[in-house]
Amino acid sequence: MIRSQQVGVAGGLQNRCLLEGSIPSGLARKLMMGTVAWREANQEKVKRYRRDWYARNKAKARGKVYQRRVEIREWFKTLKGKLACKDCGENHLACLEFHHRNPDEKEENLSTMVHNGWSKKRILAEIESCEVMCVNCHRKFHWPNGD
Repeated sequence: MIRSQQVGVAGGLQNRCLLEGSIPSGLARKLMMGTVAWREANQEKVKRYRRDWYARNKAKARGKVYQRRVEIREWFKTLKGKLACKDCGENHLACLEFHHRNPDEKEENLSTMVHNGWSKKRILAEIESCEVMCVNCHRKFHWPNGD
């Protein structure tokens, strides 16, 4: 059920529509206005708004991207620190590499994914298709194949 509530704001009272129940008022408003349908019908306005927003907040946006990349790198370093070579047991971070079992299914190099700030979910999915090997074991594995 939709109800109206008067809320005190600077300069007077303001009416706000709320859905009864546990849905937050912001979400209720979006549901009532059909946000997805509006965005689809006004794609150019949305694009213009996003470009303008980025122009006004460029430093903030770049800072967030940089911070995310730093966080992903730290998370990956911690994850890699818990791993060891499947053949010899070497566990030093600098020595470990990821060998793709099937190179044809390889989406991207893990180092590139981490550097570019890909999601943890996608990075973990790529790791699932790999075996952890130290540098020496990885080189020895590829030596007879000539690749």
